Amino acid sequence: MKPNRKRRVLRSIDLSEISLVDAPAVEPALIAIVKRKEQAMSEEPKTFEGAVAMFKARGMSGTSALRKAADEHPALFEAYQVRSSEPATKAAANGDAIAKFRRLVDGIAKRDSCPVTKAMQRAAEEHPDEFAAYQRA
Repeated sequence: MKPNRKRRVLRSIDLSEISLVDAPAVEPALIAIVKRKEQAMSEEPKTFEGAVAMFKARGMSGTSALRKAADEHPALFEAYQVRSSEPATKAAANGDAIAKFRRLVDGIAKRDSCPVTKAMQRAAEEHPDEFAAYQRA
């Protein structure tokens, strides 16, 4: 920087992204203090579904998130179970939809003597309602 040139000091700035590079565009540029926004994940979840979503957002698989949420938030889990039996009914229906579509795929693979991937494509075309249920499961 030229000695007679006036410097600008940024006291507050909102940045959406900062990228680190090995060759900066302005060599004497210097960042002295950095603050970061706190993660919203530190909040206590209000529902069991919220607890599961929180653990999934931290990188856990769905099954691991369910287990951890049930272990760490037993009251939320109990309230979730008491609220209705819909989740168990839905899981059973999903399993039925998956099994039904797989049976269709196996039948088409046998009928047409084709690989499973081709049979799945044909099953989706021939049985769109069952395929839609399979996708939702």
